[in-house]
Amino acid sequence: SMVIGHTAQVTTSAAGTLQQLGTAGADSTAIIGRFSADASGPVLSFLKSRHATLGSNTIIQDNDNLGGVEFMGADGGDFATPGAAIFARVNGTPGANDLPTELVFATTADGANSVTEQVRILATGEVEVIGALTLTSGTYANPLRLGNARIWYDSANTVLRVKNSAPSSDTDGQVITLGAYE
Repeated sequence: SMVIGHTAQVTTSAAGTLQQLGTAGADSTAIIGRFSADASGPVLSFLKSRHATLGSNTIIQDNDNLGGVEFMGADGGDFATPGAAIFARVNGTPGANDLPTELVFATTADGANSVTEQVRILATGEVEVIGALTLTSGTYANPLRLGNARIWYDSANTVLRVKNSAPSSDTDGQVITLGAYE
């Protein structure tokens, strides 16, 4: 293993063999820079193969994780609980020069100890909000926020509702209701 800035590795849920540890911005920040007279920028690349031998090429499969970024924090007991994650996952059947992939954003709720997928950008380009946009016991569990607007699904009345501010009830202020097409 290679540890920069400390004499020993710090153990997390996935203790990496390359660690840069520090106590300030300068010694805990990694910079990847490219200096060139063109439009290209620096790249951090992740590579996934289904073959167990380094350098060997075996095609990946639907739902394989291609790589990700985890955000960890000291929780008073250890460094193993993630606060959030962003990762890329195969979203379809890959083939030669064809790699359908989705980008997933996950967060850890208060009181939880693992990440839950919240938003996906699918291989088709569609954005999918995973959390339920529903009315739960008079409060709105996870309204979709677009600026000051809120969008939620009212499961009791099977309609989609839109409001220009945070709703506190189904009849709070001016609400646009979209029902079933007839």
